[in-house]
Amino acid sequence: DETLLKIINSKNQTIMLDVEKNTLANIYTRKNKENIFIFIREYCLFLLEYCINHFNVGFWTTGGDDVEEKLKSFVPLYIYKKLNVIIYRKSLNEKKMICRDLKSNKEFESFRFNGQLGKKLELLFNHKFYSKIFNVKNTILIDDNVSNISASPLNSIFVPEYCLSHNDDVLFQLYLFLRKNKNCKDVKKLEKNIFNINQQITTNSCAKTMYEKKIKHNK
Repeated sequence: DETLLKIINSKNQTIMLDVEKNTLANIYTRKNKENIFIFIREYCLFLLEYCINHFNVGFWTTGGDDVEEKLKSFVPLYIYKKLNVIIYRKSLNEKKMICRDLKSNKEFESFRFNGQLGKKLELLFNHKFYSKIFNVKNTILIDDNVSNISASPLNSIFVPEYCLSHNDDVLFQLYLFLRKNKNCKDVKKLEKNIFNINQQITTNSCAKTMYEKKIKHNK
């Protein structure tokens, strides 16, 4: 569960993306981490190629320090080198998670919301270093976790989970959306409910409450 994008043709915009699991690819590792099994979603590399050429692209995962190995297992090296952030979970306890960026070596704390630890874009928007890169007008989080989406609903795109049993064109639809809106001056104002987040979020009462509060507050 990882993702971050910064959008705009002149690369003033940023996109955050998932590293593994159900957004771009499914990555499975054995306990000894000797073997990695990768199932890449259709149009994954096509989407990454487009994004890296038009946006500032980063990854944000709640996974551990094996993120570099996992990314390099399916992301071409020339794309990996152009990523502006790679944020992962350095440590975790009952109250908070320490996040670390492989690119800048910066660290920040993430506290629980919706009863769980996750990705809250406000942490980047209000951070002394990251606020120079990310803001509410230029950043989109792309994720399959409704709790992460509900924390920043006006700056997030929900993507359905990747099902290994059949191919889909979800990432191609996402590409069409990004291409259409690549010159947007304020991504917060875009209609981003491409894959019907409302239907998904009703199954998670905590996420639904957070989502509705955020939307109401920002109207």
